[in-house]
Amino acid sequence: MKNIILSLLLAAVTSAFAGEAELLATLKSSTASRYEKSDACRQLAIVATKASIPTLAALLTNEEMSHMARYALEPLKDPSVDEVLRDALGKTTDRLRAGVIHSIGVRQDKKAVPALIALLPDTFAASALARIGTPDALAAIEKNLPATAAACLIAAETKPALYEKLIAPSIPAHIRIGAMAGAIRNRGAKGIPTLIQQLHSDDPGMFGVALRLTREWDEKKLTAALAAEITKLPADRQDLLIRALGDRGDRAVVPALLALRTAASIQVLTQLRETSAVPMMVEVALGGRELAPVAQAALVSMPGKEAEKAVLALLDNSDAKIRALGVSLIGQRRVAGAVPMLLKATGDSDEAVRTAAIRAAGELATAKDFPLLVDLLLKAKSSAEAESLETALTGVCTRESKPTAANITVVKAVYGDLPDGKSADVTEKVAKLLKAGKFSIEASNKNFGDPARNKPKKLRIDYDAGSGVQSKTVAERDSIALSAIAVPAAITDALCAAVPKSSGAAKISLLRVLRSAGGAKALGAIRAAASDSDTEVRETALRAMCDWPTAEALPDLANLAKTSPDAKFKILALRGWLRLIGVQDAAPQKKVASLKEASALITRDDERQLLLSALGQAPCAEALTMALTFLETPRLKETACVTIVGIGEKIVDSQPAAVAAALEKAEPKNRRIADRAKELLDRAKKAAK
Repeated sequence: MKNIILSLLLAAVTSAFAGEAELLATLKSSTASRYEKSDACRQLAIVATKASIPTLAALLTNEEMSHMARYALEPLKDPSVDEVLRDALGKTTDRLRAGVIHSIGVRQDKKAVPALIALLPDTFAASALARIGTPDALAAIEKNLPATAAACLIAAETKPALYEKLIAPSIPAHIRIGAMAGAIRNRGAKGIPTLIQQLHSDDPGMFGVALRLTREWDEKKLTAALAAEITKLPADRQDLLIRALGDRGDRAVVPALLALRTAASIQVLTQLRETSAVPMMVEVALGGRELAPVAQAALVSMPGKEAEKAVLALLDNSDAKIRALGVSLIGQRRVAGAVPMLLKATGDSDEAVRTAAIRAAGELATAKDFPLLVDLLLKAKSSAEAESLETALTGVCTRESKPTAANITVVKAVYGDLPDGKSADVTEKVAKLLKAGKFSIEASNKNFGDPARNKPKKLRIDYDAGSGVQSKTVAERDSIALSAIAVPAAITDALCAAVPKSSGAAKISLLRVLRSAGGAKALGAIRAAASDSDTEVRETALRAMCDWPTAEALPDLANLAKTSPDAKFKILALRGWLRLIGVQDAAPQKKVASLKEASALITRDDERQLLLSALGQAPCAEALTMALTFLETPRLKETACVTIVGIGEKIVDSQPAAVAAALEKAEPKNRRIADRAKELLDRAKKAAK
């Protein structure tokens, strides 16, 4: 094995030498291009040996190749490279000599120091001497200040005493700014007065240096000195210094910040997690006028358990304003486990505190807290409290709503080569998936096996979600969503149980919350309240029914639209009926039949507009026929055209003749709709042939 490795190494070395020879030949060639020679230098920077030095040295005086020759020479460790670079100093001028000087600096050739000193105050020579860094090199560039200031700034990293000379007035401003931080650091604690002096400087650059050191310098005595200086600065600089001290993270600045009461000081105290600042922030939040929002935001965002405890303690304050603020902050901080304290605060003697506590509890409460909130609503002392509790209960309903299949009954499910090929009854499997929380049922062999090999399969599910049997069919690898978003049954039960015990504002609020909760049981409670003796309660129930979001309310709305003695609710019910017909999960023909029934009650164009919108959600030939009847009504003609085009686009492939016949009669004025109609008509005519 050792022999094999040695052989491979020898081969590699031999190959490298062979490569070097070829590369040198390229450099010596009179026919090779500049690009080829440059590429050879790039490769020599990796493989070159001492044998390459003479050829590369000869190129140092070449205008086109000097740079690339130095690129190849710089990595070579052989000392003869330094000799040829020193020799090239006397053979080059201007740009080429500057490059040679740079390479000497990169290689830190100490023997070149005398020759470089002789070239001072040349900028390139000074920079090379700074890189070499020998005592005589540094002394030489220091002696040639201010011309060598830039080089001295480099050298100061190894000879910090140079910083002092670089902040002299005779030094260019940009160098002085760069050197000031080093000079201050180099003085230790004695540099603090100089830093403070820069905070007052008219030069923005020097002020920036002071801020940078404020953040970065680890001098122990600095924070206290700067804290004492804050109030001596103009307001804009005060803020910048305060924020820099915050980034420094030294808590020694806290006493000064507590006394300042500015936006910046409050924000930095929050950044430092200074819980002792909470009383001051509370005071400012309650009476600080312009600063009040800043203080409140700080009390909300201040991290840590100590800050949380300080905010919770506000609930025990004798001042009602402070208690109300505490309640609000708890809600905004979303303090975990604070609901019991907030519920206790709902019994506060001050109405503002009670209302704030209700609002905060509503933002944090969960399903387990819901019955307590319902009880509070039943005991509400004012309409404002009832409204706050209504908002709280609605918020819980929204947060606690989850996908559910509890109210879905799978009537039949079939998977296979539908409609007439081999298939399997998968009803039990679909029901099992639903029970396990799989609300999106994928049509796949993984779920149901393969009843029809080598055939494209479909899944059909007939189910009842409480509003009649519906059917959905999808192709293999697609999914059928059977879930619905619903609140937990316990929430609906608590609301429904409370309605008979309530009256007035509380009952009205409960009915509106039931509308948010949704579901068959909630609709039943609202249906019962629709005959309440209290006019306001009855109207609230009817409005909730008219605004019901699901098809469960269709029978109620149809009946109300037909029989209500109140013209107002007759119209509201009709509008709700038209809306739900369109969104229900039913066959298009069934929707059209319902819309024909509803149309008999329509007396206004506003409701006819809704009917046309619903027709657009029932894509079939019957819907087209019905939409065509509105083309003769000027106010409805354009809407009818839009509906006809929309329906046609959905059924053109299956019923092209009906689509073509309808489009021949539609003449939309809207250019975009007209273009769609023309394109669709052409497509329908071709499909009908």
